[in-house]
Amino acid sequence: MPSSIINKSGKLTGEEYDVVKQHPSTGAEILEKIDEYPYLSIGAHYHHEHYDGSGYPKGLKGDQIPEFARIISVADAYDAMTSIRSYRDPIPQDKVREQIVMGAGTQFDPRYARLMLDLIDTDTEYEMKERVKSLESEDDTAFIVSERRSAVTPGILINRHMTTVRMMIGSDDEATGIAPVPTMILFDSLDGLAHSREEEIKDRLYFEYGEIWFDGRTETDGARKMQATTQDIGAPDIRINGEYKIEAVRIKDHALIRVYGKKSTVEVIVALPNSTSFHTQSLPTARLVWHCPSVDLFCSDDGRVFGRNYRELAYIRLDGESRECDPDCSMTADSSTGKGFTDWDAWKEFNRQGYDVLITFRVDGNRITVQTENGGISVRNTITANTGGKKICAAITGDQVALTGIRIS
Repeated sequence: MPSSIINKSGKLTGEEYDVVKQHPSTGAEILEKIDEYPYLSIGAHYHHEHYDGSGYPKGLKGDQIPEFARIISVADAYDAMTSIRSYRDPIPQDKVREQIVMGAGTQFDPRYARLMLDLIDTDTEYEMKERVKSLESEDDTAFIVSERRSAVTPGILINRHMTTVRMMIGSDDEATGIAPVPTMILFDSLDGLAHSREEEIKDRLYFEYGEIWFDGRTETDGARKMQATTQDIGAPDIRINGEYKIEAVRIKDHALIRVYGKKSTVEVIVALPNSTSFHTQSLPTARLVWHCPSVDLFCSDDGRVFGRNYRELAYIRLDGESRECDPDCSMTADSSTGKGFTDWDAWKEFNRQGYDVLITFRVDGNRITVQTENGGISVRNTITANTGGKKICAAITGDQVALTGIRIS
């Protein structure tokens, strides 16, 4: 394919798209020379055929399309959406999942679309996508920050394996002699990037835990707690001022971060909020506005709803309504409608179309704060419960809804 088409930043013309549609036949001609693997040529030739017959080059339908090509079709679509393009970064994972769901039975064989959805749902850290930046070139690893947050790197995933990052800092203002202090932003988002625009924050499910300055200061935002200690002992492998080594690891809902300099070491323990995300859609039989997802807070000996010694503490609906269910439980409920809310008929339609939900749980002793925002309705409930030392559990449920893609972190 001509580079002018592959690297074009705008929409293709009809003539350019006709050229693109030649690539399955061209690929098949190249690969058919490999006699020992004939399915390679077959897969290349028919991977743009659609299950409903609307694809190309032959307009095949259903089982007329070779099975190998039907597999490649859904894999190729996923790869295209999650790879870097000249005109965009990888698409957020929830949007990719939505496109696979919409294409099942039309563009894709439903069987292989379901298998692709299973892979997406188990890839909670979105590791199958192409990395936004490889950080391998000088352009990626060096940049200038003129003021706070004017420039940030792509996010670096923190998981149960220790991650180490090294960096050098300097100042172009030699007259002041004041050494700049780098900052680390702790966050979560679908695309692994930090965001400041309200639209991107909502679309990418961006959630910020706080900031860590390399001199030991911290600023807590969404984290439950951040505790920093500083020691006047540097790392032996750091020999000059301005050089730093960062180590970070995450185990369940806690993260440990160490920042080593020449003369000091900063250690920060972060208690992260517990959160649950999922996709919800009202069933066709749903009629009333209170047919929506809900959160059931409870305790039981076996951690199961209606299990042994089950006690329901509070029931919270995503439409903003809630109720206390236990005499030893008190709740402060705060629900409001924002600019995304027009009226209840629109909200019911919003539920019928389906949407992605992120619920955050913050726990402080026997006090639990449950927070979410969907369709312009903001819900924040704080429950104080006396459970006699028993662990408090949260279950996702609802009435006349389908819940899929449940992820807990």
